[in-house]
Amino acid sequence: MEREKISVIVPVYQAEKYLTQCLDSIVNQTYKNLEIIAILDGCTDKSIDIIENYAKLDNRIVYKSRENKGVLFTRLEGAKIATGNYITFIDSDDWIEKDMLENLYSEISSTNSDIAKCFYIRDLVETGKKVVPDIPFKEKTIINEKEKKERLYPLFLKTYCFNSMCMQLIKKDLVINILNKNNIDFNVKMAEDLQFNLILYTEAKKIVILPKTFYHYIVNSNSFTSNRTYKYIEKKIKDTINVYSKLLELLPIWKMQEKSYEIVAKKRIIQEALKVFSISYKSMKTKNTKLERKELIELIASYFNNEELREVAMNDKLAKLIIQKKYFLINMQLTIKITIPELIKKTLKRTYNKINKKGK
Repeated sequence: MEREKISVIVPVYQAEKYLTQCLDSIVNQTYKNLEIIAILDGCTDKSIDIIENYAKLDNRIVYKSRENKGVLFTRLEGAKIATGNYITFIDSDDWIEKDMLENLYSEISSTNSDIAKCFYIRDLVETGKKVVPDIPFKEKTIINEKEKKERLYPLFLKTYCFNSMCMQLIKKDLVINILNKNNIDFNVKMAEDLQFNLILYTEAKKIVILPKTFYHYIVNSNSFTSNRTYKYIEKKIKDTINVYSKLLELLPIWKMQEKSYEIVAKKRIIQEALKVFSISYKSMKTKNTKLERKELIELIASYFNNEELREVAMNDKLAKLIIQKKYFLINMQLTIKITIPELIKKTLKRTYNKINKKGK
């Protein structure tokens, strides 16, 4: 008897460098009943030629090309046209182990779960190193609805384990139900995967988790904020705060209304906003850098200074400086690699060495 069909959705954007490796890893899966949906999201490179060549050789591949609409829209567009019983998402510059889908299907079908989840390895392009992030599960784990408060939701608050739509196999009906509710914001361009997963895992009744690293996430050194405009960075910060703020909104739904969880959620919002802010601040190199940095501080200060976040933000050194608009100290902390105490020590050491030389 033929096993159920899995729809593999691959959003493609300027991926010619890695696309062959990605497609090879999919078409050579040990699980054969696949539908591979590639959507070229405004590509101007040779990705279309690569896809066309693969489609000629493998009739499981279908593809379309259109103007750029963003990765979240593209993934869920693929879900709408999928004909499989299950859906998985794979980014076009990543690749998967040949038995990933075999393993995920075996678990999701045998346990009658809504989601089968695995983990990833970071493949560092420049160094060739492979890094395995911490996995908070030591063995196969099945999480039912009643267990989510203790075993699942805290990981959304504290880790990045569930920040990606990839490395999971999902019942198609669950994805379609989420889409039909029409509560996905497709304008979000930062943490958009988390936005979807927050809804997905809240709706799921049973999840099976495998502490296996079947997915390879390709990492290069090109920062998302490198040489970007102020407007681009502004949107990244706004999107980050808006998406992570959903953690606070979900606490009552998750029945996690204890004060401790609220504080953790607020710390996470501040932490993620500061991460985007810090990278952006240091990367600004235009003729208006000084003015744009000041505007960036004003922007993030307006978020941290609101009634909801201010108290927790004031306990973070950098966030406190931002709220107080200590421009010079913020600049010192983010752009000067050596601290003031270290600078004093080095200066004193140099002076001491000069005096000793003169004495000799």
